[in-house]
This record gives sequence, C-alpha cells and structure tokens, in this order.
Amino acid sequence: MEKKRNRGTNFSKEEELLLLVEVEKLKNIIENKQSDKLHSSEKSEAWITVANNFNAINCIARSQDQLKIKYENLKMKARKFAADQRFCQGTGGGPPNINIKDPVLDAVLRIIIFKTVVGLINPFDIDSIRNNAQVIGYSTKYINESFLDLDYEISQSLLVLENWSKYTPKKLKTPISKKLKQKMFVNPIKEEYYRKKIKYLEEETKKSILQQEYIIIKRKQDKELHEKNIFLLALKTKLKQKELLK
Repeated sequence: MEKKRNRGTNFSKEEELLLLVEVEKLKNIIENKQSDKLHSSEKSEAWITVANNFNAINCIARSQDQLKIKYENLKMKARKFAADQRFCQGTGGGPPNINIKDPVLDAVLRIIIFKTVVGLINPFDIDSIRNNAQVIGYSTKYINESFLDLDYEISQSLLVLENWSKYTPKKLKTPISKKLKQKMFVNPIKEEYYRKKIKYLEEETKKSILQQEYIIIKRKQDKELHEKNIFLLALKTKLKQKELLK
C-alpha cells in the first residue's frame, strides 16, 4: 500500500502573499505556455529560485512541490471567483464589475494576466472606463501588517505593460551604445614598427622562395652534368677497348 502524503500546516494569508510576490518576479517563465524541454528546464529552475527566496524569509519551510500545488490551487480559486462574478452579472451590459476584496486573489489575477480571466475591456464605452477604474489599480491596504513587518518589497503593479507575443530574438540586436564602444588609440611608433616588420617578413618570404628555386635548378644542373660525365666516361672506355683490340 502507498504511504499517505504527510500533510503540512495550512498556508497563512501572509505566506500566500509572499509566494505570489516571488512568483510575480519570474511570472514570464512560470506562466509561459510553451512546454518543450528548454522551457521546462527554465520553469524548474524558476521554481527552485522561488522556493529558496520564500524559505529565506518565511518562518515555516515549504517544499518546492508544496509551493507549486498551492500556487495552482490559488489560480483555480481566482478563475472560479472571476467566473462566478461574470455569472452574477447576467446580461445587464457593460464590462464585468469585479470587486476584489481579497488581496491574494487580486495578486493572482495580476500574475495570470487579468484579461484572460475577466475578459477584454471595450475602450469605446465610457461606462467601461469608469467601472474598470477600480479594477486597474492594485491596492495593498488589505495586506496584514505582520506581513509588512517582513521588510520585503511588494510590487505595486503586476499589470502586463507590453505585449511580448510578437517579440523575436532578432529585436535583441540593438546597436551598441557609445559608452560601451571601445575607442582605438593608434600609436604611430608601434604602427611604423609593425609596418616595417610586415615588410621584412614579406621580403624574407620572397628570399626563401628564391632560395628554394635556386636549389631545384642547381640539383637539375648537377644531375645533367653527372649524366654527361657518365656518357663521356663510357665513350672513353669504348675507345680504349678498340685500341687494345688493334
């Protein structure tokens, strides 16, 4: 039989907020919808960072799995809350009037991108702008004072400020700033030295090539002279043999 999983203590509101603050720092990695090997590895490293930062501040140590499960449960709770609010609104028209009094749910909705849960806002409806003015702001007045005593900086804005869906790696190739560019100082003495050295090496190379050509020609001439000497020696030998026969 499988052993039952040891159940830890319930998360307090302060722990939930601390978890969401750490997740918000790496939300672009944690909430990335891609599930290939590279992004899965990045998500695992991100959760290790979240767990380390969380346990460095929190009094009760929580495992990485506990934090992930808690975060998923908070997301489910936030989505259910938003769905219930839309259902209660009915067909009265206008944008969804979601009044979030729970700072935990408020923080979760900011992380998972508010428009995917609440829906798009009509920019041409004045009632839409007025009714959503209360939703856009992120308030921390509901956060327990004991959490503020942790002297931990809480992000006041978890809104998505830029659409990165069409961003490509090529856009990272921006020109180097003037401060980063290194100014090349040319020393005239060194420049003249290297110029003469290059010229000397070129002359030495030409000299070496000429020497090799001379050696090849000399060997060829020596070979021809040796063959002629052998031929003359053979003629002299034949002449002596004829004289002896007479």
